[in-house]
Amino acid sequence: MPLDLADPGLRVELRRMLARAPEREPERAQAVASWLDSLPGGSTLAFYGCGGIARRLAVEHGESLGRHRAVFFTTRQEPDRLFHGHPKRDVEAVRAAPPQHIVLLSATFDQAMRQNLAGVDAQRMVGLAGIIRSHVSEEALRACLEDVRAEARRVARKLAEALPGDGPVLGLHLMNFGSVYRPGPLRRIREAGYRVALATTRAATLPMSAEAMESEGVVDHLYVASSDEMLQLVLLELLETTDLFTLFEFPKQFNNVWYVSAVARRARCATIAYADNFLSSFYNDTDYARRFSENTELDQQTIRACYRDFFRNVDAVIHKDATQVLDRFTTLFGASPERLFFLPYTEGGMLPGSTGMKRSARDGIRRIAFGHSLHQGFFHKEWYDQDAFMRLVRDITATGLGFTVYNSMDPDGSGWEDLMALARENPLFEYRTGIPYDRFLRELQAYDYGWLGFRFEGVPGEFVRTNLQLKVFAYAQAGLPTLVSPEFEHCRALVESNGLGLTVQSSDWPRLPEILDAFDAEACRARLEAFCRNLDVDVHVRDMIAFYDRLARKQATP
Repeated sequence: MPLDLADPGLRVELRRMLARAPEREPERAQAVASWLDSLPGGSTLAFYGCGGIARRLAVEHGESLGRHRAVFFTTRQEPDRLFHGHPKRDVEAVRAAPPQHIVLLSATFDQAMRQNLAGVDAQRMVGLAGIIRSHVSEEALRACLEDVRAEARRVARKLAEALPGDGPVLGLHLMNFGSVYRPGPLRRIREAGYRVALATTRAATLPMSAEAMESEGVVDHLYVASSDEMLQLVLLELLETTDLFTLFEFPKQFNNVWYVSAVARRARCATIAYADNFLSSFYNDTDYARRFSENTELDQQTIRACYRDFFRNVDAVIHKDATQVLDRFTTLFGASPERLFFLPYTEGGMLPGSTGMKRSARDGIRRIAFGHSLHQGFFHKEWYDQDAFMRLVRDITATGLGFTVYNSMDPDGSGWEDLMALARENPLFEYRTGIPYDRFLRELQAYDYGWLGFRFEGVPGEFVRTNLQLKVFAYAQAGLPTLVSPEFEHCRALVESNGLGLTVQSSDWPRLPEILDAFDAEACRARLEAFCRNLDVDVHVRDMIAFYDRLARKQATP
C-alpha cells in the first residue's frame, strides 16, 4: 500500500520532516505564525535562534510579533538590520527577565538550546517540534508527501539507469560509514556479483566524494537525501511500489519503530535489519520507554505492535550483541528470521605505526581516548549523564593521566559548552567534536589506551550489559588496549576472551597508573594484531556474502 496520510506513523514522519528539513523553512515559519496568533493578546515571548525562520517571521509576520512584544536572541552574532526593527537581546538579558514563552526555533538543536538556558523554568520553553505538531496545516502535510513521491519517482529512474543487466541488487540504507560499512567490503560484495545501491543523507560522513564512490567501484549508485525523514520515506515508497531490490538492508533505528516495522511489512524484496540491543530500551514498561513514546508521538500499544510486526515480517537480522535480547523477542512473537552474528570489520588489519607516534613519548603523560556518542536528551541517559561524566573526567585526570573524548554526536560544539569549559580549565582533559572514521582511527594512534568505562549507581540496564560497543574495534585497529568497566558485560567478555585490554572497577580508578604500570602492553599489542587480522575484509566478508547468497536464493524461489 503506497504511503497514505491516514497512517498516523506517516503523519509523525512528515511533521518531523517539516520541523527539520532545510527546504521546509517556509512551512515552519507559517506554523509558528499560526501558533503565535493563537496566544492571548499581550503575551510576552522571545525567539531563540536568529536563522532563516527568525528572519521570515520578522519580515512576513511583523504585526503578530508586535502584538506580543516579541524579541529575538541568540548565542551567535547576527546584524540587527536582519530583524527589521524588532528587538534583539543577548542570552543573559533573557535569562535575567524571562518572558512567558521562549520559542526554540530549531528542532535539530532543541536540546542544546535547553542546556544553554539551564536555570530558566522549562515550562516557559516551547519547542519547534511541538508547534509543528499542533499548528502545521493539512495542506503542508499533503505538499510534503507529494514531494516525497516525486523524489521517489526521480530516484527510481536513476536507479533503473544505474543498475542495468543481471545479478541481484543489494539496497543499503546507511546512517554512516564506520567499522560496520566500509569501502573494502562493499567492493568485495560487488565482485561477488551484487549490484549495490547505497542510500544515505547529507549529514553522513562519507570516506570519499559521492562521485568517487561510484567511479571507484565502491557502489553502483549512491543516493544522498536531504534529511533522515526524506531518506526513510523515499525508501519506503520505492520498497512498496517497485521491484528494484533483491535484498534491502536497513539500520538499527529502533528509535523509529514505525519505519523499521513499515519496511519489514511492506517491502516487496527480502529485508535484512542490522539490529542492536538498544531495541529493548523502548519496549519494556519503564519511564525511559514512556518518554520515548512521548518523543515519537506513538502510544506504547502502537510501539509494541510495531515491534511485533517487525519481528514477524523481517526476513533476516544481522547482530553483534549478546543474543538473549534477540532470543526473547523472537520467542515472544513466534518469529524466526534468518540470523547472522557478525563482528565489525577492521579493514586493512591493525594500522601500521610506531611508539614514536605516541604523545606520551614526547611529554611523558599517558593518555586515554574515549570515542563515544554523547547523546543529549533522554537517549543513553542511563550511562551518559553529563554531571556523572564530568566527575569521571576529574577522577581520571586527578591521577595524572590524560583523558580525551571524541564526541561523534557533536558536529560543531553546540550544546556541549560545559565539557569545552572543563577542557579549558583542566590541562589533562581534551574535548573533540566528531570527525570522519578514518581520521579518528589515525588520531587514536597518538594515545596509549582506549576507554569504555562509567561509574554506575546500582545495577545498569540490559542495554549496557548486553550491547557490544563498536569503539572497541576502533581501539584495536589503532593498537590501543581497551580499559572496560565490568558492567559492560558483553564488551568485557570480548576484551577478556581475546586479550584486548583490562577490566577496571570504578573503585580502582584512583590506582589506575599503578595498574597500567603492571600491564604488559607489548604482549597485548600482539593479541590486538591477531584479532584485527581475523576481522580483516578478505577473511571476514566471506560470511556476509554467503549470508546474502542464501537470502537471494530464497528470494528467487517461487
